[in-house]
Amino acid sequence: MKKIFTVAAGDPATLAAFLAARGVQARPGGVHVEGTRVVDADFALRPGMRVVAYLDDRPALEPRIVFEDEWLLVIEKPAGMASEGGRADLGVEGWAGGAHLVHRLDRDASGLMALLRKGSLSPEELTRRYLARVPGPMAGQGEIRLRISRDARDERRRRALPENDPSGQTAHTSWRALSPTLLELTLDTGRTHQIRVHLAAIGQPIDGDPLYGGAPAPRLMLHAHELALPHPRDGRRLTFSAPGLTAD
Repeated sequence: MKKIFTVAAGDPATLAAFLAARGVQARPGGVHVEGTRVVDADFALRPGMRVVAYLDDRPALEPRIVFEDEWLLVIEKPAGMASEGGRADLGVEGWAGGAHLVHRLDRDASGLMALLRKGSLSPEELTRRYLARVPGPMAGQGEIRLRISRDARDERRRRALPENDPSGQTAHTSWRALSPTLLELTLDTGRTHQIRVHLAAIGQPIDGDPLYGGAPAPRLMLHAHELALPHPRDGRRLTFSAPGLTAD
């Protein structure tokens, strides 16, 4: 669905203010001015300009609060919500209103995240476990120690490198099979797309991950199901769980 407007004298001077004054929530990249797509919220409008807004009719995404006090916030992020905000959405950090991310989770993944309100907490103090559905068959357990670097051919991607390669960053993922197609994974390092890259590198790309060759699925089948961390006030160890994917 779209709405068409003509800018009149006295209308707000910027695109964002113009759309807000009309109560319009456009989908990401869905605003055109004089036939050209515009993503700059501060784009200057002039009377007589034609504005076409394609409406964002997707349901609003909101995390589920798992734990909350004056120091710490732990939430379960839905798939499709970014960790940090941008032009497309507010993001977890913006939704949390003043709490700061301790770590990040890919937009298309779901699961547990920690945000800090007071004190200090680093990603290295967290224990993070994930569930991932893969083509399989998988059995037993193992480790993946492949370095990770940016993919020069595609800025969206990362690529795996041998453990002794001088480039890239060290990365270590432990895994165990809960079923032939469901893995539990523990991060010992926290590189961008680490689990996705490591599993693709061993021939087990995550279902719903077309960026790394995964089979079609309704969403990226990656879920952060367990999170353990010290409370920033007194250091007591807290463990949270959020089942998200089940064994077949």
